[in-house]
Amino acid sequence: MRVEELKIYTFEELSKDAQEKAINDYKQGTYYFIFADELEKSLIAITDAINCKYKLYSYDGVTVDITLNSKEANEVLNLNGTRAYKFIYNNYIKPYRKGKYLTHYKNKAIYSKVIFNYDSVFTGVCFDMVLFDCFKEFTELIKNGKNLTIQDFINLVAEKYGEVWTNSNEYELSNEFIIDTFINNDYEFLEDGTKY
Repeated sequence: MRVEELKIYTFEELSKDAQEKAINDYKQGTYYFIFADELEKSLIAITDAINCKYKLYSYDGVTVDITLNSKEANEVLNLNGTRAYKFIYNNYIKPYRKGKYLTHYKNKAIYSKVIFNYDSVFTGVCFDMVLFDCFKEFTELIKNGKNLTIQDFINLVAEKYGEVWTNSNEYELSNEFIIDTFINNDYEFLEDGTKY
């Protein structure tokens, strides 16, 4: 029989070199993006809301490009200016707006008919806001005299959602996120930084 003693360390107790090794090992290991499921569910909900099909592309495993193909007729996609704004608002935004919660009265929730809340209306995660943020940006561009079409709006949603997804992936590969993961999940290491 043989008895061995091991010294086990938390991440904060490791030397700087061992901390670097732990972080690099984590980056090199099999990696799964934590928010990928939420991002995809939110994207599915948004594409359903704007009547599109989506395709994801990633060339380096981190950067995500999204292509949206609308199911709308060409006549609709080519509406521009104020007509495009009104179509988008009436068909893509208004059905999903919800009055801000005010109170309960006689066991019934009371919502505002004037103040609207667009927060996380599809899946309950912050990524749902991309559609409404794009609508705000589209509205400002129309107000500034741009003659944009519904297809331009759909392209804007694809571009912005791809940026959000890419930023999420890049954050999950940052040292800050990895260190937080080690500390919050009580990872343990050997003296050289190898995960125990």
